[in-house]
Amino acid sequence: MPRASVLTRFLVASATLLGLGALVAVPQAQSSASSLSYYVAVLNTSTYRVTKVPVGDQQAAAIAITPKGKYAYVAVGSDVSVISTATNKVVKSVPVGMVPTGLAITPKGKYVYVDHLDGKVSVIDTHTNTVVDTITAGGPSTSGPYFGGIAVTPNGSYVYVTVGSDEVSVISTATNKVVKSVPVGMDPVGLAITPSGNDAYVINLSSDNVSIIDTASNTVVATVPVTGSTYPAGIAITPNGSYAYVTPYGEQKNEGLVTVIDTSTEAVVATVTVETNAFGYCLPAITPNGQFAYVTTADSVVVINTATNQVIQTVPFTSLSGLAEPFNLAITPNGRYAYIAMTNTP
Repeated sequence: MPRASVLTRFLVASATLLGLGALVAVPQAQSSASSLSYYVAVLNTSTYRVTKVPVGDQQAAAIAITPKGKYAYVAVGSDVSVISTATNKVVKSVPVGMVPTGLAITPKGKYVYVDHLDGKVSVIDTHTNTVVDTITAGGPSTSGPYFGGIAVTPNGSYVYVTVGSDEVSVISTATNKVVKSVPVGMDPVGLAITPSGNDAYVINLSSDNVSIIDTASNTVVATVPVTGSTYPAGIAITPNGSYAYVTPYGEQKNEGLVTVIDTSTEAVVATVTVETNAFGYCLPAITPNGQFAYVTTADSVVVINTATNQVIQTVPFTSLSGLAEPFNLAITPNGRYAYIAMTNTP
């Protein structure tokens, strides 16, 4: 499919879900949303029971959990909400500005880096929960406002973030300055860094492939084609660094194809079919023990056994009162809960 066609579908879907109209002005219909309540769903990974956490009258999007598991940071409208995982209540809302699309927390939990639609990155001090810096990382995103790829290296020294003009910007956390721009494929979106910190995997939406960046040289050293009936959108890497799970953007019912890449051979070794059920994104998270991959679809969360690459559980959300359209998710360090940003309300 031509690039313009792919982007048109993404922009329309993303703008509709975020109430952004043509990505410029908030339409009048958004005012009616003030009476609606949006939620983060907390999924118990043992019982698959769900608890709702209200986050206000704007859709939840990106989500990340602090290294000790005490707080979940959630992009909500133009704010980042801070949820205490002990009480499952919002304890702070941090204004960050233009459409936060991705979150990454430093290994020691001191800072949250927030990717924005306009190419800027905000830095939140988690002690004060205030913005302490704003970085111009690159041009505005061309892949829609719904999510951005951002990750911190395991040693905490650098932040990798996808930006417009088909690049990944590398930010030094010591100076909060861009130190390198790495050309990748068309419309980079998802991004993950291997546990060793040696490689950054970048999902190129319109190229249907994954760029692998060597973080020592900050150059692309390999490109892995992702074939199937959908476009690649999200990525998560197993804790042992052996496999990358690439999830799709689904255009139609039954079009979800999760691709598994062996990071040692940089080749696709398996695919897993999940039912997306609707036009939208699927995004992954992997449990800390590496045994399961959780993948959101338009109306469910699918659990994949990483040893067999078989779907072992589907948690539906259409039948749960007050919850709709799971999107991004993060799993607590103890593996007991998955926090899921819900992008709609029934």
